[in-house]
Amino acid sequence: MPLTRTLVAAGALALSGGLAACGASDGSTPGDASPADFCRTFAGLRATTAPHDLAAALSKVGTPQDIDASARRGFEVLIDHLRALPANSQAHALRGMARRLVGSEETDVVAFLTYVTRECHTDLPS
Repeated sequence: MPLTRTLVAAGALALSGGLAACGASDGSTPGDASPADFCRTFAGLRATTAPHDLAAALSKVGTPQDIDASARRGFEVLIDHLRALPANSQAHALRGMARRLVGSEETDVVAFLTYVTRECHTDLPS
């Protein structure tokens, strides 16, 4: 599935290439974010955000209630993998992260990136 892994890496790069840090996360990921708050997180994209800051921003906002189970799992998988990267990670680390996703993890992250693209009208690189 090289094309799927490319999509995952591109989506992670687009997200990490941009989210402004939104503060520390307590480890919980809410499941009741308003669609506007969720999408606003992606509207604040910048090119200097570290993977850990991206994970914190995503954890803080959480997901809307209407997200399907696969996309929600992909959201959680993406956060877990971003947190596991070294703090000063570069783009190549995100591509490596995408290559380490297997089976349902990969499918779920793609479902999450698809959800973001559809619901927030955000074009992620393909």
